[in-house]
Amino acid sequence: MDKSSVSKKWAGVVGFPTRQSISPLIFEYLSRKNKIPLTYERMDFTPRKLRYAIAQMREKSFVGCNVTIPHKQNVLKALDRLSPEVCRIGAANVIRRRGSELKGFNTDVFGIEQTFAGHQIQSKGKTAIIFGAGGAARAVAYYLGRSQIKEVGIVNRSRTRARVLIKEFSRLFPKSRFYLSIGEIPRADIYVQATSLGGLGFSKESPISKLNGELSGAFAFDVVYRPEWTPFLKDARRLKMKTAGGLDMLIWQALKTWEIWFDRLDNREKQYFELKRKLRRRFK
Repeated sequence: MDKSSVSKKWAGVVGFPTRQSISPLIFEYLSRKNKIPLTYERMDFTPRKLRYAIAQMREKSFVGCNVTIPHKQNVLKALDRLSPEVCRIGAANVIRRRGSELKGFNTDVFGIEQTFAGHQIQSKGKTAIIFGAGGAARAVAYYLGRSQIKEVGIVNRSRTRARVLIKEFSRLFPKSRFYLSIGEIPRADIYVQATSLGGLGFSKESPISKLNGELSGAFAFDVVYRPEWTPFLKDARRLKMKTAGGLDMLIWQALKTWEIWFDRLDNREKQYFELKRKLRRRFK
């Protein structure tokens, strides 16, 4: 990460692992399209090395970075300031440097909001199941609570971690019921797969593989974007659900990230459609 020989600005994605990330392709496009020179790279750091990575981001040529699995929650302790949304969610996926200060933001919520809107999914008064209790799951829970969801069941291997999420979001959104879902997966209006399951290099399990019948009125959303058709989404299609993969969320949150680092995009929607077309064609 020695950028002493690089004159232009630099940024990257911090996680472990990051080999599956297509963020470098997205920000290469945004750099070229918006005529702002930017070097963007993958930065693999284990949780034990995270503070070391963050310390290097205080140099003058650093603009900011995206934060992915497994650092979205642990990174908060290494930052100087947090946006109000990050304080409520308890997870950050974007860091911005201004002067000597590093500030954390969460653009996942914006990406989720745009994905639901793009598929014309209304959450108010509905029921949902979230698989996971990490940073992405917290962003989904925040969006659903803010949208006045009726109830949200959390399915997670670590019940302790799930209970922490439930306690925090029950307090934040008292009109919505957050509960621990154990045993058979209940029927719901919305199912969100918010873990790394099904992604490149991860387990090919589907948390809804045992569901049967038709759920034609339900919506299934997977935050994983590669492959486009994850095991979860294939099961959802078998169950006749409306589906959405993580590519929409990824692109929208990246566009919002760019605006946090630089300035508002006048043609944000046009760049969204161009990026989606390019990425889908590249990874078919």
